[in-house]
Amino acid sequence: MKISSLLFNLTLTRCINFIVNKYTSPSDFIILTSDRTDVDVPVARIDFRKGKIIDIESKSKPTFFIVENMKDSDIFSYWATVTRFPRMFFHPRARYLFIEEDFSPFYLRLFSRFNVYNSIFLNSKTGNIYTSFPFMNTNRKLRRNNAVHRIGKCDETSLLHDNLYPSKLPKDWQNQAMRIIFMRSEIYTKCVNCPRPGIEIEIITLILNQLKIFYHFYESQMNNENILLIEHRGYDFFIGTALSENTNLLEYTRSYVDDYMSWFVPMPKKLERWRYILLVFTPTTWILGFLSFVAIVSAFILVKTYKKPAYLNVTQFISVIFVGRIKRYRTENIPQEFLILCMVFLSFMVYNLFCSRLTFLLNGVNFSNSVNSFEDIVKSNLKIGIVTYENYLEKMKDFENFPKNRFEQCDDLDECLRGAKTYKDIVFLFACRPIRASKHMIMENETGLPFLKELKPYFFNPKFVVKFFKGHPFLPVLDRKLQYLIEFGITDKIIKNYDVPPWELPVLEPTQSLKMEHMVAPFIILGVRILMSLLAFSFEMRQFMNFNPKVWFSRNRSRQI
Repeated sequence: MKISSLLFNLTLTRCINFIVNKYTSPSDFIILTSDRTDVDVPVARIDFRKGKIIDIESKSKPTFFIVENMKDSDIFSYWATVTRFPRMFFHPRARYLFIEEDFSPFYLRLFSRFNVYNSIFLNSKTGNIYTSFPFMNTNRKLRRNNAVHRIGKCDETSLLHDNLYPSKLPKDWQNQAMRIIFMRSEIYTKCVNCPRPGIEIEIITLILNQLKIFYHFYESQMNNENILLIEHRGYDFFIGTALSENTNLLEYTRSYVDDYMSWFVPMPKKLERWRYILLVFTPTTWILGFLSFVAIVSAFILVKTYKKPAYLNVTQFISVIFVGRIKRYRTENIPQEFLILCMVFLSFMVYNLFCSRLTFLLNGVNFSNSVNSFEDIVKSNLKIGIVTYENYLEKMKDFENFPKNRFEQCDDLDECLRGAKTYKDIVFLFACRPIRASKHMIMENETGLPFLKELKPYFFNPKFVVKFFKGHPFLPVLDRKLQYLIEFGITDKIIKNYDVPPWELPVLEPTQSLKMEHMVAPFIILGVRILMSLLAFSFEMRQFMNFNPKVWFSRNRSRQI
């Protein structure tokens, strides 16, 4: 390796390592074409003269290539080697670092045939760093013009301050288009063409308009599986939080909005026994109880007015069911029998309905003060309603043995709240944003009383940032612009514009753990049912014992004559 006038051998090696560390992650597979360069990270080496690859330990595709000081003959030898393996050397994640004394646009023409545009050029004489326009699908015409621009310089000063790129973009990059992806979230990323698109979208569009760069927003669900898909499809950056599953692939700007996520559980409240009994009774139970009361009152009225003999009573029903024939006998007390029949039958129905409702509540998860911490959530039988950050929760140590079926995906906050209101078996993770209206509406109902309990301290603190894949030259520019907006209070003004009453949230009923004292009502109803059954049985036995068949048959024959 030659020692140039501006870069000594040691400085050049440090620059190469600095760029490699900035553009690669631990999961990258690096290919080096020279034996003369020492790189801090593990690499494989390619012998392009013999047309084979050596020192390869990984079976994955190479993602970063370091090509150093090739002559024209070497370039064609290298090209003949790599074109034999197009799927290995030319794919969406392939990135190239060319270290040359004199840059030749021949590289761009070669690689543009395979749509490989993410290339960095380091001039070993001056230390200048060049690249083509980094934004993908919408700017292929610009790249085919072999246009490269200086984006930074690697020297002792930039290495000392860890500042490889300046805070300005080349003027030739103005009026170009960027592809931005986001995940829909209320208040932050609501929509693109709305009067109030969201805090994040409004801040980003403000910066891009100042830089005279066009933009296209695309909505998607960003998770562990499709982050690489986003890179493959050529999106420039995406906005969201610093909590990412593939953090080693990404670089972030400074945080422009701070937030924190907390667990919310239904607010416990002391519930009296009589009120709990009223809540357990279903409308059907109330209707049957009312009919039973009407029947009892009617029976007492008929006792004094209706004395005509009849032959219909409880014993006849039992005879038909178990014997198959009707045993008739005379009675003068049908109102009393009707009273007993209604009381026994309706009390039986009320008791069964009450017990079925009680069984339903007992099978559910009702709690009072047992859930007071994050550990209580993990240990309890409660489901976890997730609006976002599902993959983040699943990777936490506390959730390693947590059943997957306990996670319940909610499309929005309202769905989680409805589940908590109906079944009372779910807690959910929600953002306590620095916006007054959101927290106010969640913690209070129409009467101003709290109906949800926020667990303290908060669960975690996500930082809203702009995320780039490693080495994107637009990152320092956008980060610098965000710093200006934060220092001059512009981000705070944008946030205040969204301080409006949000959507109406359903009110959750208070929950209480079931205790033995709440079982008084079903035991009372059971006792009344047994007592009335005994009274009915004794009454029927008395009537049956007083029945004289000879007298009854003689009276019946005399009537026929």
